[in-house]
Amino acid sequence: MVEQQQSLVRTRRRSVNAKAFTNAAGVATAGGFLAIYAGTALGLAIGIPVVALAFGGLIARAKRRARRFNVENQVANDALNRGELGKAHEVWDYWGDIRDNKQIRVIACHNLATVWMHQSKHDEARKLHQENSEHYLKSLRRLGLTQLSAV
Repeated sequence: MVEQQQSLVRTRRRSVNAKAFTNAAGVATAGGFLAIYAGTALGLAIGIPVVALAFGGLIARAKRRARRFNVENQVANDALNRGELGKAHEVWDYWGDIRDNKQIRVIACHNLATVWMHQSKHDEARKLHQENSEHYLKSLRRLGLTQLSAV
């Protein structure tokens, strides 16, 4: 089990911010809306399923990413508890760069700041917590991390 978790972290992953799928879904959605806007029966028959498939694909992608983050977040927490700060840093640094899911970014940055505190990099940790509080306060509140981040 531990080997599977470690190999998950070591595998070469695509960038978290890969835009190819998002761009394709945007083009498909725009085309679908144009077909719907045309108002013809053929336009409606083509446009509605295209828009539904594009949005469904985006939702499925977001759920898949969240599940992957949950697994890797647990791997990083276990690594932190074992004192393997480098591995925890690698995982949370990777997920801290995500742009389109604020909650994943907030959790990853919060945990990355915790790693930096364990490494006695207090200035970097303070800056990261401050940035989190300034830009993502709503997400911090939603996740219940506001007070912990302030401490």
